[in-house]
Amino acid sequence: EEAKKQGLRNITTILSDGETRLHDESVDVILLYGVLPEIKDKESVLRELHRVLKPDGYVSTRFCFRIKKDRVLGIMESAGFSLIEQKGRILNFEKICNR
Repeated sequence: EEAKKQGLRNITTILSDGETRLHDESVDVILLYGVLPEIKDKESVLRELHRVLKPDGYVSTRFCFRIKKDRVLGIMESAGFSLIEQKGRILNFEKICNR
């Protein structure tokens, strides 16, 4: 709703159990703010995100008291993502394409 108010038409919010039903390599940016600690099956969800992310896309998430930076780095690297930038608590990852 907020995106529509701002005039942004190319944003889709997906509430899912992990399967997005999106085409391979069809997503530019994935925002995982405040949800990573809540995901029970992180491996399968991140595998799906890796599948749908474009080769030049990125995943942005953050660490906090509930999930520490080292844990986020380990989870994301295990899922085939590489840290490209950190801004405060925000971590941006690119897709490692050969996975």
